[in-house]
Amino acid sequence: MRKLTAIDSPAHNEDLTLLNAPNLKQMLQNMGMEFPAGTNASFNASESQVVLVHNREGHQRFRAILEQNGLSMKVEDKAAP
Repeated sequence: MRKLTAIDSPAHNEDLTLLNAPNLKQMLQNMGMEFPAGTNASFNASESQVVLVHNREGHQRFRAILEQNGLSMKVEDKAAP
């Protein structure tokens, strides 16, 4: 598993509308993303941060969803502890 953190810049706070959903994981599933056992997606509003614990393909799909929706976020990808 890998952990991806997407952090919104202060200049793009309007971008958070899509990601600040009560159930981010469900919303991503509705966009075609699958969540096998051990994977998860969450949004931390206080830090304007999405945390995605997923495999490499899931991270690629998440990046594609960001791009398709015109979202620009700093993305950090690293092995999960």
